[in-house]
Amino acid sequence: MVTIYTQESCAPCLMVKKFLQMKNVEYEEVPREGNEETMLELGGKITTPLVKTDKGISYGFNPTALSELI
Repeated sequence: MVTIYTQESCAPCLMVKKFLQMKNVEYEEVPREGNEETMLELGGKITTPLVKTDKGISYGFNPTALSELI
């Protein structure tokens, strides 16, 4: 399962979602607001987008890293 932590007005968040949709990857979108503590526990940062899979974590829009995680 892919989880994406996002926030409003986040262009990289939209790019990650479009990338995953193009790859036919299902994901759960979680708002950053109210989930900051969880984000810190996962990766030590409150940066969006934070993409979490069973294989690891990625920040921002990085197609190479995303491809390795999915």
